[in-house]
Parts: sequence; structure tokens; C-alpha cells
Amino acid sequence: LLDKEISKINPEDLGIEENGDEFTFIIMADPQGADVSDPDDNRCRSKIHNAFIEESIRLAKNLKQKPAFCLMLGDIVDYQGEARDFAQMDRFFKKLNMPVLYEMGNHESKYSTKFEPGYNLAGFNNYFAAQKAINGMDELLYSFNLGKWHFIVWPDPLRKEFWENHPHYFDWLEQDLEKHKIRPSLFFQHIPMHPIAINPLINYTRQAAVQRLLFQILAKHGNVKNI
Repeated sequence: LLDKEISKINPEDLGIEENGDEFTFIIMADPQGADVSDPDDNRCRSKIHNAFIEESIRLAKNLKQKPAFCLMLGDIVDYQGEARDFAQMDRFFKKLNMPVLYEMGNHESKYSTKFEPGYNLAGFNNYFAAQKAINGMDELLYSFNLGKWHFIVWPDPLRKEFWENHPHYFDWLEQDLEKHKIRPSLFFQHIPMHPIAINPLINYTRQAAVQRLLFQILAKHGNVKNI
């Protein structure tokens, strides 16, 4: 079972140029920006985040070597995936003047998002719409090749019953790594794989069985060079 939100993408379709094995790219994690235009909203935290986002964009644009792309590694927006916050982030990120990729974190949907009955991804509609607007994609799990490298972008929504309803993601990951085992591979995710002694992570991160399975798959072929 391979669904539409999983795919191997072509970087050129996103405007990512192929310039051999030597290139740079940017990772921005947890920007957590938001629309703060309504004076009646008390979004003090988001105003602080927005200021850091604008400074990060300024620094990225002033790099001597232009990056091939920018990967937003989860928690793109603050709060619970509101459409207006995604729209604000779109306005920010388009100032980068480079292809922007998304990875789903735990702020990209409502905390109450459900995945049943049936195969139901309606709770991610705002995320999909925002991703479509920024780069034309509508995937949660995807991979691509650039130069000699293989990139895998893994979703981390941290929602109840998500992994129980998506066991085929692990099958796809194993097949993808097997297919690209001769390439050094980089695996990107929002949530740390290794224990980092932060108590809240014990409460809301992925279940131990999911972490264990990921480790087993990633270690199987020896091509994952960074996690």
C-alpha cells in the first residue's frame, strides 16, 4: 500500500538545480511563525518568533554561496496548523528566493486530529495546502537524489493513532533505502532519534516501538550517514 502522500520527487521540478556533488543547503527547524496582524490577538511569543525568522532569512540571503534549497524541518507554524499562520510563513519564505521544502512537525495540525474511520488525512489539509503553495508538492514522506546524495524527509506529526494507521511508511522507507543503498543518504526528521534527557520528550514523542523500528531500518543497509 503506497498512497499519494508518499513519493520519490524530482528536485528539478521544484527548481533545485543539479550542480554536481558539491553544494550547500539550509535547514531551519522550529521557526514557529504566525500571523500577528490582528491587534486583538495576544500572540507575544509568535511576534518574537517572527523576528527571529526574518533575521534568519536575512542571513540566508547574504550567504556567499547560494544554497541549493532550504528545508523547513518541522514546526513551521506556531499553535495548531492554522491556515492564516501558514499563509504568513509563505510570505516569509518566499523572500528566501530559493526552493523551500517542508517537513511535518507537531505544530502543523490540531492536537485533536484523528485518522479514522478509514484512511483519513483531512486533519492535514492546511499543511498540504501550504506545501502546495510554497513548492507544488502534497507529500508527507518523500525522498530525492541530488548529486551523489540521497535525501529522505520523514514526517513527525505526533498524533494519536498516526503510526498505527501508517505502517506502510516503514515498508516504503526500507524499499527506498534498499533501492538507493549505493548512495550516502541523509535522513531528516523533526523529533530527535536519540534520548537527549529532556523529560517532555518522554511524554509526547514517538513510541519506543516506532523509534526501535526506525533504527533497525536505517541501520540495515549502512547508507544513512546522518540522522
